[in-house]
Amino acid sequence: MSGIDRKAELEYLTAFAKETGSKLPIDRAQLRALWTAYCLHQNIEVDTADYDMGLFMLWCAITGSSWDDFEDFDGFMCANLV
Repeated sequence: MSGIDRKAELEYLTAFAKETGSKLPIDRAQLRALWTAYCLHQNIEVDTADYDMGLFMLWCAITGSSWDDFEDFDGFMCANLV
């Protein structure tokens, strides 16, 4: 079990995604790094219900995304986890 509160960490990620919009390459890289750390902290594996649900919450938080669609976003976000 992680010592980091899952709900609080996901809320932080969602707030970061809303704030940055992840339009700039640096914002995208930072979001992926934070997501990767979250998955490692919480022992969440790619393509599981927990992973998909959390990632979809991030996707919904991003307005005016520079990703083509959720599948593109998913591929980018899991790059350091697979």
